[in-house]
Amino acid sequence: MFVKIKVSIRSARLPFHSCGEKFILEVCHGCCVSANKESAWVYVGDSEIKRIESLGGAINNNLMVGIPGEKNKSQCPFLDESTGFCAYHDDRQPLGCRVSPFRISNLGVLLIRKRNLALKCFKDKTWQGGVKLPAYLGHSRALIALFGKVEYARLKAYIEGHELTDDFLDTPFYLDLSYALLYETIKGNLVRRREQDRRDSPNGIESKLLDVTCKQLCDSIVQERGDLVEVKHRKIF
Repeated sequence: MFVKIKVSIRSARLPFHSCGEKFILEVCHGCCVSANKESAWVYVGDSEIKRIESLGGAINNNLMVGIPGEKNKSQCPFLDESTGFCAYHDDRQPLGCRVSPFRISNLGVLLIRKRNLALKCFKDKTWQGGVKLPAYLGHSRALIALFGKVEYARLKAYIEGHELTDDFLDTPFYLDLSYALLYETIKGNLVRRREQDRRDSPNGIESKLLDVTCKQLCDSIVQERGDLVEVKHRKIF
């Protein structure tokens, strides 16, 4: 089952350095994780918990946490602080890592995460002459993780087939996302918000209400975009 997600073409074209080995080693040192000393803020979906734990990760309320007594105790345990590399920079990563720097808002819009605009992959202007790629190219892996290769190719062809006028950048464009992934991404938003509220105030979203609230948000997106479309024999990945 799929639902249409609105793409912010302006966000998709924001310039980023790709998270390649050389850039991580020479410039960013894994700052997407190490920038927050209190928590990695990596969301781990319910279906991923056992797999991540089997790799050595520790999870509390769907968020990756440090392992007491070990290095990186307030960050992701998979981060090698000497290099900035992730021990699992592949499909074994949690979905929250694989789709970064993108996120889907609670209104069903594909955007760049605000926190990523403060990181070196976006802000650096000197590495390799400051030459960057639009996010949809430099972080194509993230979009493929969300939408699959077919939908990603459709987005790429759409962007590259038009002149970059204001009218084009503001014209709505939609990609099909599975309802299951929509649910996981929206729940990730709520889990991170709950954690922030917990730190700022004792009145954050209660865990028992997360699934109810998440379903309400997902269903409101479905209702606004029309009915879910069932696609048979379709390859997502």
